[in-house]
Amino acid sequence: MYPLNSPVDQPSLEDMVADMTRRDVRRIHVLAWRDLEDPEAGGSELHADAFMRRWQEAGLEILHRTSRARGLPKKTQRHGYEVVRRGGRMSVFPRTALSEMTRRMGPWDAVVEIWNGVPWMSPVWCRRPRLLIYHHVHGPMWKQIFPAPVAAIGRLLEMRLAPPWYRTTPTVTLSTDSYQEMIEIGWPKAQLSIAPAGVDPFFSIGESKADHPSVVSVGRLAPVKRFDLLLEQMVITRQRVPNATLTIVGEGPERNRLEQWIHSHNAHDWVTLAGRVTSEELRSLYRQSWLITSASLTEG
Repeated sequence: MYPLNSPVDQPSLEDMVADMTRRDVRRIHVLAWRDLEDPEAGGSELHADAFMRRWQEAGLEILHRTSRARGLPKKTQRHGYEVVRRGGRMSVFPRTALSEMTRRMGPWDAVVEIWNGVPWMSPVWCRRPRLLIYHHVHGPMWKQIFPAPVAAIGRLLEMRLAPPWYRTTPTVTLSTDSYQEMIEIGWPKAQLSIAPAGVDPFFSIGESKADHPSVVSVGRLAPVKRFDLLLEQMVITRQRVPNATLTIVGEGPERNRLEQWIHSHNAHDWVTLAGRVTSEELRSLYRQSWLITSASLTEG
């Protein structure tokens, strides 16, 4: 597998797959907390779907192992690869490790592990080629999501206990910021590479800007995204730019709280909670908006 730091050195996908096949790597299991159809899916799941789809199209056999989600089947097919949803949000980790060790989900030649704060500990049970995708260090996010004792344990696991086990695992992150953070917490530099996600050609320039100052912010409605902070900043902005509007795209557990804020501030005429939108609608919002913003605590 080729987590290279420079796009100039990047071989073509076809060359990569040909080399992997020569090394007898044809069946890959990709482990992630959620999959693209999960109601709480976000950028990590979109990124995973993009590379799994491309690998499948190039001739590799991909199985995506993730946790169950309400209303979704235990097994499905998407873009040519298989999705298996079993286990709860936490039980999925030991359950997946046991399944992989016993080959319950079929044979595999390599494992790709995606960290969403909790490690899958593949170095303990996998003796075949491994790759870790680590979008960013979660650090302060833990205390925003979990009670203090649980947050402390999660942060200790992510930043101190798990990294030594991965000292021989090739690891990919998506930005120089995340790269530096990982170096600071002791990640071995020799195993760490940057592979920028890039921009889908679908998101191209076009359309006219809105006839008033318009701001858009896109992300899962979760505490770490800090949409409440963005709303407060928009209140200040509107003191100088009274016709400025804000559109927030996404769904998540914070929606009710954001709706309450909008109601209490009588902001219905300048704030829109758009929820989930189609790719075409999102592209149009990007094209028309004067400013794209993020108040997220960390994005890597």
